[in-house]
Amino acid sequence: MKRALILAWLVVVIWAWWPVLSVGFLADDYEWLPVVSQLSGRQVWQLFWPETAVVRYRPLVGLSFWFDYRLWGFRPLGYHLSNLFFHLLGVLAVFVLGRLVWSWGRKKEEALGLCVGLVAAVLFAVNPLFPETVTWISGRHDLLAATLLLWCLVFFIRFLQSDFRRLELFGIAFTFGTLALFAKETAVVIPLLVCTIYIYYVLLINRKMRSRRFQIILEKSGWVLPFLLAIGLYIWVSSLALGRPVWAVRGLPFVVSRPFLLWVLLSCIFSLGAWGKRPFIKGKTWLPWLGVGMSLLPVSMFPTQLRFLYLPSAFGAIWLAFLVFGAGKRLGKMAVGLVFVVCSLFSVGWLYSRNLAWVEASRLHQQVSEQTGNLILQEKARLVYVFNLPDHVGEVQLFRSHVKEAVFLERGWLGKTFPHYPIDIVVGPMTVDLGKTEAAVVDVLRVKLRSDSGFVVFEPAIARRNDDGSLEIDWAGEWQATISADRKEAVVKLPHQLDEEGVLGVVFEDGEVRRLL
Repeated sequence: MKRALILAWLVVVIWAWWPVLSVGFLADDYEWLPVVSQLSGRQVWQLFWPETAVVRYRPLVGLSFWFDYRLWGFRPLGYHLSNLFFHLLGVLAVFVLGRLVWSWGRKKEEALGLCVGLVAAVLFAVNPLFPETVTWISGRHDLLAATLLLWCLVFFIRFLQSDFRRLELFGIAFTFGTLALFAKETAVVIPLLVCTIYIYYVLLINRKMRSRRFQIILEKSGWVLPFLLAIGLYIWVSSLALGRPVWAVRGLPFVVSRPFLLWVLLSCIFSLGAWGKRPFIKGKTWLPWLGVGMSLLPVSMFPTQLRFLYLPSAFGAIWLAFLVFGAGKRLGKMAVGLVFVVCSLFSVGWLYSRNLAWVEASRLHQQVSEQTGNLILQEKARLVYVFNLPDHVGEVQLFRSHVKEAVFLERGWLGKTFPHYPIDIVVGPMTVDLGKTEAAVVDVLRVKLRSDSGFVVFEPAIARRNDDGSLEIDWAGEWQATISADRKEAVVKLPHQLDEEGVLGVVFEDGEVRRLL
């Protein structure tokens, strides 16, 4: 029976993730491809050199893309297999972490700890909260950082369980923690997490030493210095790459995000369950819940995307598994078990539907890129202006950036010298989502655009806000535009005439790419 259930769940997990293998490259995926395709084996060290950093200093991600390119070239299937492999490692880390924490100090409950770890892994396998972390190739930044961070905590706990004797375990934990930093800067929460685990170790495990608890914390806290030094070195090196501290890429707004507010609210509710002589929530459940909160801090303080929720969802899966096995009363166990089943079924459905959305968006992306490439060949264009491309479709990022690389890859030109002449592709205002769009040529230097869904406006491009609410846009000298207050109309001024030889205007309307003149 158990084997049948395990096999059935594996089938469900594979079914939910299977559409990922049909997703192509999208948006930021093209950021690393031109770089890694030009680096030989002797040059790969340049990925760790600050001056070679691509937009952000995340060299370990670049290294993983370099290996993918050597194995798969420009075939996206291999890159998705790598993402799924890293997710599998994350699921395994959740299993080990849940088992270790549950059976910590409870040798008689090691068998139950295996069940706890298995339940946590089962839930996390289909519930990374934000599936795009795995589905989107560029989600590897958060995926790799979170997976390495989880394994850092696994080996750190094993180090504590050895009573500080096995230093090689600390060395492995430190290595994983450092590598997590080189995957994404939000891994700076490592000291907070390891300190939380260490304090838990002293206050709850060593109960016989109550009078000396804080003295023990001070005496044996030298392990935190390497973590702090590693983070300091990372910030310094990444600052060289960015020209300023890593947290100041877009500024450091001290705001509280909705996920963090939700965690605070649930913590208050959670506290009620731990009140009284026979609490509904057992004390050990607090550790993974604190992990959720600590790992949410970058979402609150850094201008990061919700893909970073992959890490909090790992702790959340462990916490829910603890609830399943730690509820005090039979009624409580049934209620928590029901919540677990509902969460699992909802996660599978949500995951599959989101992955199908990415497949459809990928199909549209390939279609638009191929049509644009065909027009370039037909018109023998050297400069192409593309208007009305959808920034995203159904919350799936599509043409946010690197449109030139996307067209070149679909036509087989990426990484090669174009046989006739160099081509430049300039992207005009992009629409927020798919919707009815219109385009008309006012004169050879001006194009009037309209979109029912509105246009995307990036703050750095805003030159001036007018009194009527309209925006004056200057896009790095490539074009200028006036966008209406409702952002549904735009008049674009071009630096080159559309009727010049080799200058092509292209617009995306009704699912097709067509020539403007």
